[in-house]
Amino acid sequence: MNALADHAPAQAWQAVLRQLGEKILPGKRAILCVSAHWQTRGTEVFSSDEPHAIHDFIGFPKSLYDIKYLAPGAVAEAKALSAALVAAGHEAPYTAEWGYDHGVWSVLAHLAPQQDVPIFMLSIDRGKTLDEHFALARAVGAALPDDVLMVASGNIVHALAGMEEDPAADPPPWAVEFDEHIAKALEQRNWAALTGISRLQDSAAKLSVPTLDHYIPLLYAAGITATPKTLEFPYSGFDHGTISMRCVLIKS
Repeated sequence: MNALADHAPAQAWQAVLRQLGEKILPGKRAILCVSAHWQTRGTEVFSSDEPHAIHDFIGFPKSLYDIKYLAPGAVAEAKALSAALVAAGHEAPYTAEWGYDHGVWSVLAHLAPQQDVPIFMLSIDRGKTLDEHFALARAVGAALPDDVLMVASGNIVHALAGMEEDPAADPPPWAVEFDEHIAKALEQRNWAALTGISRLQDSAAKLSVPTLDHYIPLLYAAGITATPKTLEFPYSGFDHGTISMRCVLIKS
């Protein structure tokens, strides 16, 4: 709902994304997206000459299903990334059998609202460990041209079972603890802390990301740049108490 929501937290997040897009998109010829909502067996690289939006949810207002984010595909860039990863020893075939899921368009609707920057995507392999995802991110970073922007879409805290009805509800202590722990690890370039989060029951990490799908995109954002020159948080805050909307901007 952050693609449309008119409550104060969503408006603040949307405004930051619009400002970021105006700042960082000029000069970029394509966007590589890693979305929490494209999970596969094995890694795949997607783009299409005939892209379409995927509405991968049920029970939401019609206005959300009416969103048709149709930026052109970056097929040449997708095929080049696939070939580079295969050459580096990673199985990552190209496919045209996907689309722009809501992990993509709910963010890019604000970051790149003109829908004129071509898009390609990298899937999340369900079978990889966090260390393996980070290693693949390194290989992706080595293959990406400087004029390609990588956008990773997920949440540091994504605990839907504990969501509050009020979008401005205060987050529980464990959510704040984990969000701040990951922010500190990023600031310190402590990559081992990113891949070594606890899976113990009732730990702050386990409560914050009961499943890892929404956490994994962060590893790609951090991993594509071996030695980031700058790292900042353009936005931080929570929606409905248990969803961290923290944004991380990493520049090489």
